[in-house]
Amino acid sequence: RPIPHLYGCGILTGGWMGRNYGFFGSEMSYVTYSGYAAGENAAREILAEAFREIVTAGKEAGADLVIIETMSDLAEAKAALLAVKECSNLPVWITMTFESNGRTFLGTTIPSMALTLEGLGADAIGFNCSLGPEELLPMIDELREWTSLPLILKPNAGLPDPATGTYPLNAETFARLTAEAPKHGIQMLGGCCGTSPAFIQEIKKSFTDTANTLPIKKRFGVCSANSFVEMHGVHVIGERINPTGKKSFQQALREGDMDYIVSQALQQQAAGAEILDINVGIPGIDEATMMEKVVKAVQAATDLPLQLDSSDPAAIEAGLRVYNGKAVVNSVNGKNEVLDAVLPLCKKYGAAAIGLCLDENGLPQTWEERIAIAERILEAALNAGLAREDVFIDCLTLTVSAQQNQAAETLKAVRYVHDVLGLHTVLGVSNISFGLPKREQITAAFLLQAMEEGLDLPILNPCQDAVMNAVYAYRVLSGQDRGSTAYIAHFSEADEKGKAAPVHHTLEELSVKEAILRGLKSETRAITQNALASMDELEVVNALLIPALDAVGSAYEAHEIFLPQLINAANAANEGFEAVRSSYAKKGKPTATRGRILMATVQGDIHDIDPLEHLHLLPNENVTILFGGPPCQGFSTSNTMTRNMKNPNNSLFEEFVRFVSVLQPEWFVFENVEGFVHFENGKIKNKVEACFRDMGYSVTSKVLWASDYG
Repeated sequence: RPIPHLYGCGILTGGWMGRNYGFFGSEMSYVTYSGYAAGENAAREILAEAFREIVTAGKEAGADLVIIETMSDLAEAKAALLAVKECSNLPVWITMTFESNGRTFLGTTIPSMALTLEGLGADAIGFNCSLGPEELLPMIDELREWTSLPLILKPNAGLPDPATGTYPLNAETFARLTAEAPKHGIQMLGGCCGTSPAFIQEIKKSFTDTANTLPIKKRFGVCSANSFVEMHGVHVIGERINPTGKKSFQQALREGDMDYIVSQALQQQAAGAEILDINVGIPGIDEATMMEKVVKAVQAATDLPLQLDSSDPAAIEAGLRVYNGKAVVNSVNGKNEVLDAVLPLCKKYGAAAIGLCLDENGLPQTWEERIAIAERILEAALNAGLAREDVFIDCLTLTVSAQQNQAAETLKAVRYVHDVLGLHTVLGVSNISFGLPKREQITAAFLLQAMEEGLDLPILNPCQDAVMNAVYAYRVLSGQDRGSTAYIAHFSEADEKGKAAPVHHTLEELSVKEAILRGLKSETRAITQNALASMDELEVVNALLIPALDAVGSAYEAHEIFLPQLINAANAANEGFEAVRSSYAKKGKPTATRGRILMATVQGDIHDIDPLEHLHLLPNENVTILFGGPPCQGFSTSNTMTRNMKNPNNSLFEEFVRFVSVLQPEWFVFENVEGFVHFENGKIKNKVEACFRDMGYSVTSKVLWASDYG
């Protein structure tokens, strides 16, 4: 709908499109995440279709620009940005909302935001909402190191007073605090919550011409939503999520055993891998479908960036579409049909590409032949629109047991690519020792030589101590590991023989706490069942499961894990508690309920998260949750619920009260209802309590009040 703007600019807003899933802003964050975490393709497709519908309508109505804002979920931001690119040629600005810890609510880092959104083709990026100008300007300084795009800043008028909902900054103060924005590289400046047209008028007076203040990108890398790897120094790519020569892994793929595959990812992360290669290519399966499934499962369990390894363009695109971050594609080669099929996918989804030094003529025998292919790949990638820093070259590792002279040819090619072409280099290091005894020794020796010649990204098995020890040692000698900090930490838990701290590879070596923290459901159940063989049920709960949940909570509060990992941990814990309940049932022991709680909350937005966490965890305390229900469906947004609370005599509210009287829960909770604080300073709460008393309820014993603010 057209809205006249203060300065005469026509605005077409996306709005809700008449549905609960069609809004561009933060209200959609949890819809994205819930579908993603649960592996529900329907939720993701509904979201994508809603965005496409909005973009198409805006284009047909004559929009000149698309603005996507108030995003806290990078996956949602990606879905919206792809919708714009796939449905129009309109320019698109996109801003996310960050908290004081430098992350979004769902844990997205500033580098992850910049790498992902610039790669996907945004025309300008930045921040809006959440904080005031004083808090956001330092974050802009970090953002400009990671992007060459124009920068946007739309702060709030400070942080609101929890008691009154008012904002502390007036228009003049806001303008003064944002006056230095151009010096931070800001191209577009505005205001968000707590601001008004008067604020915009004030900042326009002091906002100078910024035509020559575009940021200069200094840092590059790849990322997941919650972590990133800067392309500087040596970084290990884990190779074990690959079915080649692994019968157990092949069986897991055919059976869809995601727990086994996730365990391989977590073992490699614990062993020191910084990027994970994902290869699911075996005969007899739909590789594209399996790639999507495995990418979802792995990125839900670990925050390491992923490298998608396939010769099938359909499988590559399936993985790239659901990946939340900037991925690496492994790989292209010198064949024209491969370059034409894969490079456009890397450009569309903002991925880096590995180029293998082979072509229609097969494996080149000399380093000069490999360089010629590398140069053709680089030219094709640049022509496809990839940035030079997003082209990695694999000079090929051949086994020395069959072609001993090829090791030297590979190393010469690595040196040339690194020094002359100025590109990052990749090698599948483990290939060097195939067919030889004591393979780790050959692999580690070759790895050291290759890193000295300029190898940045070795693909290897990080669970091999000799190989990883070589990496840690090289980082010290090359100066990458300042103060030998990582080296000392790596060996700090060594045993008396000097062996590096062990990585847990088997079920017997995992504890319940580790399994829950990693979100391993089947392992948690199995470990709990093993514990029940020697411990009674209550002892297992109090000594193992509850401390594990305490550790999860502590890690979440310390920002060591984020919402996706928190929910995965809750799901894993449920498996442990279910094992306890099953043990009770087999022994005929009663499991008396401690009461029932009816939860009423807003529906269809990010505030669903807290009730859903309770839905996961409270049943483990023998509490029955009565969640949602038909009367609650009317509370579709905070504002809707507030309107109903302001008029407790309306039929919807009476229906809810009758619903409570029929179910007779011991407790019921109104959660995340902003109106209790924002409107009338608590008068609404008093009205609602009075309404319940009038209908015969004892409010003091029945009602537990909660809100977003305390």
